[in-house]
Amino acid sequence: ADDTAYCWGTDSHGQLGKGPPANTTPVAVSGGNVFQSITAGFGAHTCAVVADGSALCWGRNEYGQVGDGSTDTRWTPVSVAGNLEFSSVSAKRNHTCGLAADGTIYCWGANTGGRLGNGSTRPSATPVKVLSVMPFGSVSAGNAHTCGLGIDRAVYCWGQNAMAFLPGDPRHDSPIPVNVAPELEFETLTSGGYHSCAIAVGGRAYCWGLAGHGQLGTAETEDCLGNRCRADPVWVAIDAAFTTITAGDEHTCALTDAGAAYCWGLNEHGQLGDGTQMTRAEARPVAGGLTFTALSAGNTHTCGLTADAAYCWGFNHFGQLGDGTKLNRSSPTRVQGGLRFQTIASGRKHSCAIDLQDVAYCWGENLDGQLGNPDVTVFRTAVPVWGDLRFGS
Repeated sequence: ADDTAYCWGTDSHGQLGKGPPANTTPVAVSGGNVFQSITAGFGAHTCAVVADGSALCWGRNEYGQVGDGSTDTRWTPVSVAGNLEFSSVSAKRNHTCGLAADGTIYCWGANTGGRLGNGSTRPSATPVKVLSVMPFGSVSAGNAHTCGLGIDRAVYCWGQNAMAFLPGDPRHDSPIPVNVAPELEFETLTSGGYHSCAIAVGGRAYCWGLAGHGQLGTAETEDCLGNRCRADPVWVAIDAAFTTITAGDEHTCALTDAGAAYCWGLNEHGQLGDGTQMTRAEARPVAGGLTFTALSAGNTHTCGLTADAAYCWGFNHFGQLGDGTKLNRSSPTRVQGGLRFQTIASGRKHSCAIDLQDVAYCWGENLDGQLGNPDVTVFRTAVPVWGDLRFGS
């Protein structure tokens, strides 16, 4: 048995669980996917890697960011074209990138500024290979750029450069990878809306790009085409060694090896989680004294995992905090449902996570199918992604 449920007959009230009304042949309600990792875009799409290494995506797709060869909105998960085996995927506003098992990066979707890294600026609705002879260990997509961590511990970025994501003249985009800081060695990286950050060997955090609201962790900025930015990585000055870092649209958060969370940047909705709505250009501890195992910064909210629960904070008009309300929170609030998760991802108006049984859940706005559910509504608590329900009897 493949643990897939089938229904057939009249579907006038959705009783078949999937598809248009009046189906007269069996329709699969679920495929029993075993999810390994998940990423929530800052537009309105979501992608994940399942147990066999294939990538699934769903949601808004006008630029081909779902990667199935079409530009049609996908309300439930579809396979990314190419039969590629991925170890991780990263989605942002209108494009997605994935790290293949052999260290090659593939990207798909919008390509303004060359963010797909294949030497062109043409969009692609299927994966295209990033031009690099260097194998990568990770990839992180920004809104208009992408960065990858090479196995040589160097960070390479490509795409639109108006906010100085890349070294050199901010007027020059790059459709191929450029080494951001040849003098530094890094262990992990993240790309936000219009900035990027990385943790160097030894635990120091560095950030570069747009700096208008302190998201780089420093008040020292340069002028880049009339914008406050830094074209070179700047140290986030704090006496702490970080192991994990995550960048939102205009804020950044990081985690120490002891599980202490710090955030900095724009805070108008409480996305820094320090109990205030004061924007910070310096790292501040997240309120509550929780010990986190993972963090994910979304567009204007943040989520984190502890050993026994998920917590979110920040903007909540679309239910992306998962606490059953639409109230903004300036300190961590527990995601309802009593679920325990192994990984979590924050998008723009939604969040997603994978539980301990490898089942994917999402919550928040679903106008474009970003929750993987054909019900066009707002879910303020976690609901399973369609295609991931398991049936035993």
